[in-house]
Amino acid sequence: MSFTISKITPFPQNTLQFIPQNDSNEVVQSAWPVLGGILSEGKYVWHAKGSCLEVRNGKSGFKIGAWTFGCVLRDSNTKIVCVEEVDTSNGHLPLLAVGLDCSISGGSICIFDAGSSRVIRAIHVKERISNMNVVDSALEVLNLPGSLRCFDGILAVGTLGGDILLIDICRQICMDQEQVRDEISPCQIVIIPPHKVDKVERYKEQCIKEGNHLAIHLNIVLDSKTEHFTLKGPQNENKLFVNKEEVSVSKLYYCSQLTSLLVGFNFGAFQLWDLTTLSLIYTSPVCEDHLPITQFAFLEPTDDPRAFCYVWVAYSNTELYQGGFPFAVMYSFAMVLKNTMKGMDICIKIFSFVLFGSK
Repeated sequence: MSFTISKITPFPQNTLQFIPQNDSNEVVQSAWPVLGGILSEGKYVWHAKGSCLEVRNGKSGFKIGAWTFGCVLRDSNTKIVCVEEVDTSNGHLPLLAVGLDCSISGGSICIFDAGSSRVIRAIHVKERISNMNVVDSALEVLNLPGSLRCFDGILAVGTLGGDILLIDICRQICMDQEQVRDEISPCQIVIIPPHKVDKVERYKEQCIKEGNHLAIHLNIVLDSKTEHFTLKGPQNENKLFVNKEEVSVSKLYYCSQLTSLLVGFNFGAFQLWDLTTLSLIYTSPVCEDHLPITQFAFLEPTDDPRAFCYVWVAYSNTELYQGGFPFAVMYSFAMVLKNTMKGMDICIKIFSFVLFGSK
């Protein structure tokens, strides 16, 4: 897979003037950072600060939609921590999955319709959310196992405490908007026990009837006495024990070429999960400086005769007052089997690991 830059387009000043700026004299600057992103091939942009979200036209800067989360609940401490785009097939504005940190209830995922400026679905999550990534918007047929084929759109969610959840978005139900479940009456998630994943269809039917959302706890530790976070290896061996209050999932990235989910933690380690088998393939060493993982990038050389692919991993603190210099490491993965099917992404199976990199 290769990319070329065909055109550089300056970002419209009409849009930039509406984006709030961080005030260096503002006391709550570190608590309420400005977040933002570009949607739908540059047609729309979003920006958020605290609990306020705005979606604007990327060229004119005109406001398309806006919402203040937590307002209807009178929770002034609600904070937007991440926003992901959920594509729609009807040509309308994309839906936004908004991850919230709520002081009252813990975590919440709100499906926001920018076109109508309203929350059409709210999903309560017991743990506080730290990161999200859309694995599948349900617009394409992916090479996923039966347990995930029943999901109508998949959202990977990372929490404070290190949990990784795969949540059924129920995309079509959200788009139909026949029964709106907003922040006042949120849906619940129903986590499938690991030994009952093969009965996912039965759980799915029950969840639809009750208006809930199905979820798979990807890195669940079955020892009920374990109160700390356990970093596992591919052979289920214990790599590291950390106080749950000090752990968070700092980055999630779904790689369609590998049909796998890359999970980065704030203490400087990452994991590679194969979503075709829901199994852990690889756990990296822990970064000596314990810097959070902030970005992943996948590379596959088109002219390399060897069966190799590469993953760039970026380590960096997110706050200016925190120490440590940011750096990136390239990891090399040797593929045992590689299949390329016409009209589909490259499917890579089974890995051996040749890891290298330096700061």
